Amino acid sequence: MSIRSKYDTMRLMKKELNVGYIRFFHHYVINKNKEFKIALRDSLNINIKYGLLSLVKLLSNGWRMISVEDGLLTLEGSNDTIITCRTRIGFDLGHLEEIYIDKQYGHDFTGKNIIDTGMSNGDSSIYFAKNRAKKVIGLEPDVRSYNLAVRNVQSSLKIKDST
Repeated sequence: MSIRSKYDTMRLMKKELNVGYIRFFHHYVINKNKEFKIALRDSLNINIKYGLLSLVKLLSNGWRMISVEDGLLTLEGSNDTIITCRTRIGFDLGHLEEIYIDKQYGHDFTGKNIIDTGMSNGDSSIYFAKNRAKKVIGLEPDVRSYNLAVRNVQSSLKIKDST
């Protein structure tokens, strides 16, 4: 990451989360294995251990925070995409950035059948469905991740029962 892009990231962090450079630096150097506590402007408070920079990138690209629960953050993106991510474990926010912002899987799946193995919280399955896949089958062996994926599919695709 270049000095310019680091500066831009810090500027976005200040704008989107009201977190200054010194506080961010202190957290990642001194308290790097602890949660980062942020009091947001709209009275939401978030404790985040993983994915802070990805969250900043998502927010700067039009995503917005809807709610914060214990270790969960619900975000809304374009095309009525609503996804709840874990903030204390895993890489959920990083995956959202890779899939929805960086478009690492591409963007047009018209007429394709997709099998999403290890679907985690369902973010990629939702992405495929919203980008015109003919059929998406998501497989997730971890029951907690599976339950989160079902919740996200129901929220984003307006499906009552996806099990």
